[in-house]
Amino acid sequence: MRRKTIVTVVSLLVLLMVVGAFAFWPRPGNPPAGGNPPPPSGSPQCRGSARCFEGTVNYVVDGDTLDVDGTRIRLVFVNAPERGQPGYSEAKDFLVTLCLGSHALVDEDDHQTQGSYGRILAVVYCGARNANADLVGQGYGYWQYCYVSEFADEPWAIGC
Repeated sequence: MRRKTIVTVVSLLVLLMVVGAFAFWPRPGNPPAGGNPPPPSGSPQCRGSARCFEGTVNYVVDGDTLDVDGTRIRLVFVNAPERGQPGYSEAKDFLVTLCLGSHALVDEDDHQTQGSYGRILAVVYCGARNANADLVGQGYGYWQYCYVSEFADEPWAIGC
């Protein structure tokens, strides 16, 4: 009787291990655990190995800072006028029009992962538009600290 109990317990343990292994087995079409999932087809691509994620722009702080799903993002190597400076409202309004409520891809700068005042330093694509490049290209901001960014050699950063 004791031998039968041991065989039953061992059989149940083996069965639990097999079921548990299949629960964590990667399935086709699902991204592997850890790392960045591939972006949707036709969307901007993530670069490097720092954080890269998608979400909705739910708040614009000023001309170079916004929130994506509640995470504060500072547009990397772009500077826009601060509150009280000439051009502040125009820069903020431009970013609101371009990004607020839109789907965004956030690609953190690998060379600046420590952030700035608790913000992630990143390139932000609002829809298919590069908010960093558009802000400067439309004259609402200017390039700054280009030499410390992984994105400095990107075609859209000409003039940086």
